[in-house]
Formats: sequence, C-alpha cells, structure tokens
Amino acid sequence: MELKSIFKSKSTLSFLGNLVISMAGMVNFMLIARLVSMDELGQYAIFLAASTFLEMIRLGLTHNGLIRFIATGSIEDKHQFIGTAYIMGLALALFLAFSFILVCEVGDLTNTNFGAFQLFIFWYPFFAVATFPLKNALTLLQSDLNFGRILVIKILNVLPLSIFLVGSILYTSSISINKVMLVMVLTSGLLSLIMIFLKYDGSNHWRSFRNSSYKKLVNFGKYNSLTLLGTNLLQSVDMFLIGLSPLGPVAVAIYSIPLKYVEIMQMPLRSLAAAAYPLMAKYADQKDWDGFRRLLYSRSGFLIIGFAPICLFLIFFAPWFIKFIAGHTFYEANGFISSNLLIMFAIVALFMPLDKFTGSALDAMNRPQANTVKVFIMLGINILIDIVALWGFNSLQLMAVGSIIYTLVGGLVGYYYLKDKFNFSLKEFLTEGFLAINILLDKLRLSRK
Repeated sequence: MELKSIFKSKSTLSFLGNLVISMAGMVNFMLIARLVSMDELGQYAIFLAASTFLEMIRLGLTHNGLIRFIATGSIEDKHQFIGTAYIMGLALALFLAFSFILVCEVGDLTNTNFGAFQLFIFWYPFFAVATFPLKNALTLLQSDLNFGRILVIKILNVLPLSIFLVGSILYTSSISINKVMLVMVLTSGLLSLIMIFLKYDGSNHWRSFRNSSYKKLVNFGKYNSLTLLGTNLLQSVDMFLIGLSPLGPVAVAIYSIPLKYVEIMQMPLRSLAAAAYPLMAKYADQKDWDGFRRLLYSRSGFLIIGFAPICLFLIFFAPWFIKFIAGHTFYEANGFISSNLLIMFAIVALFMPLDKFTGSALDAMNRPQANTVKVFIMLGINILIDIVALWGFNSLQLMAVGSIIYTLVGGLVGYYYLKDKFNFSLKEFLTEGFLAINILLDKLRLSRK
C-alpha cells in the first residue's frame, strides 16, 4: 500500500513527467540518428539546444513568478497574473518568430559559417508560435500541482513523432530532417489548439493584463532569468561554438550523442534538488544551519554515491552505449571519439550534484546574486576552454575536459559562498550520503512487507 501511495504522490508524478520527456527524447534521437545524414543530425541537435535556450527566457520571466503568485494570491490576482503572463509570453514568442523570419529574408542561410544553424533559423518561428499555448498550459497545470494531467499531455506531445519515426524505420531507409520538423510543428500545434479549446493555456484571461502584475513578474524573474540563461548556456554553448567552428555540424552530432546519457542522469538530480529546495528554504528561514547542512550533504552525497556505479558502468562500456544510440554505421565512422567523450561526460556527471545543490542552497538562503555569479564564472571558464579547444586544437575531447573543470569549479565556488554558515566536511558529506541510501533501502524493504 505504501509503495502504491509513493507512485501516486505529486513529486513522483512530476519526476515521471520529466523522465518520460527525457527517455522519449533519447529514443526519438536514436531513431532520427538512423534516418538522417550526420550533417542533418548535427543541425537537429543545435535546434534542440537553441530552442531550449530561448525557452529559458520565457521560463525565467514568467514561469516561477507565475507559479508563486498564483499560489499566494486571491482569485482576482490569479486571473490577472495568468493574463499578464500570457500576454508577456505570447509577445516574446511573436517577437522571436518575426526576428528569425527577418533573418531568413535578409540573410544567407547557405553561408558555410552558419550552415549548422540553418534548420534552427528556418523552423524556429513556426515552432515558437505553435508550441506557446501548449507550454503555457503546462506552466498553469504545474501551478495547480496537476502533475497527472501534465504527464498525459507530455506523452501526447511526444508520441506522434515516435510513431512517425518508427514507421519511417520500418518502411524506408532515410528521410529528410525537414519532414521530422514538420511532424513536430504540426503535432505540437494541434495539441496547442486542444489546450486553447479546453482553456488550459490561460488565453481566456488575456483581458486581465495589468501593469502592476507585469512589474511584479519582471522584478521576481530578473535574477532567475539570468541564472536560467547562464545554466542553459553551460549545456548549449558547446553546441553553438562547435557549429560555428571549422568542425561544423557533423562534430555537433558526434558531441551530442554521449550527452544524451548525461541528460538522463540530470533527471533524478533536478527532481531531488526541487524536492529539497523548500526544506532548505525553511531551514534557512529558521536559521537552522545544522539541519540545512545535513540536508545539503545527505541529498548531494546520496546522488554522488548513487551515480558512482552508473558512471563506472558508462566508462567501461562506453563503446556499446554509443553504438546503442547511434547505430553501427555511426560507430564505425565516429565511435572512438564519441566513446572518449562519454567517458569524460561520465566524470562530469559524478560531480554534477555538488554544483546543482550548492546553487539550490544559495537560492534557498535568498542569495540569488551569488548563484548567478557562480553560474557565470562557470560559463566564462567553459567558453574560454571551448574557444582554445576548437580553434586552437580542433579537439572535442579537450572541450569535454573543460566540462569537468567548470563543474568542479561550480561546486567549489558554491561552497565558498556558503562558508560563512558552515565549512565543507568530506567525512560528513559521505556519512550523510550513505545514511540517506540506507533510509531509502529500509523504506523499500518495508513497502514489500
């Protein structure tokens, strides 16, 4: 019975929703890798990275603030914030769409310097407008803690593309990446129309726009936007710079394939950090720094200890994992480089909890400026190493080494900003981590009885 209640909990449903998207994205990427050319696969990877980066602007300005103000305001305030956030998000989507249409009209997409960005520049305007109601609906459903419905909508959003790709695998050996993009835009657009019809997206409150709500959302979201953009750039700037470098879109494909495993490992990391955040904020508000420290150590230590065997498995069986995603043909041509990259990304994944949880701790202590500084220090290190690696040595492996360095620096900078409350103790860190694992195992044993 206890195990059944765990799977009905909102935190579990939230995690499952994120897991579905991550796993479906990985499966779809695997299928696309077997259907399109290496050049097109690299362009598709850049599209995913660039569109996610631009989505961070909307999330930073409206997402967290909207959820907070809806949770704490009256019904009238709720409608005003929903209407205001809708107008803000729609205006941003239209502005970005028209900007890229203008680039298409006046620019030369065949220019070899920007060849890796052709797919993104052409398709993003359609994607931004078609998906806006859907994404806004997901934000509003999250504010109501309706994670079950979110899970259903996310499945409906990714399933049509998966069916199309499986059918393409069965009946043809190759397709154009533009057909993939067309299916994505059409299916997301159809689902957006359904969200509008069901009044899930907030469009029925657009007349409730208020300048006062606008100012509150902007003031709340300004630091959050910077942190989100910086954090996303850490993950996507590699793709952008490779696309601009002499190595081109084929190198983007080689680099992006091992990153898929890191993205999967980020799912439990984000979910556990999100669950720990309100508890850390409560400890900080009560100035219970002993409880704050134990919570920080137990959650981050739990993940590092749990990640260790997974990372070792990725390191020892790296060639097999690359072949699993990209197929035999890709592995024969580029498997050695991608396997080496996966080994280094596995090391990065091992240290990700240090960076993630120190950042969450700083936000919980109401030090968002410090977290923003931490993120941009990491970003500066990453960009510097990327430029040297790409234009100085033409080396993707050196870029991956840079990822290890900036992740470690992120954790160290985070603990530097926390040192006025407590000093880092490796012994306590490991002790609390193993204790958290034992507690989880005890709960699972009890649930079976």
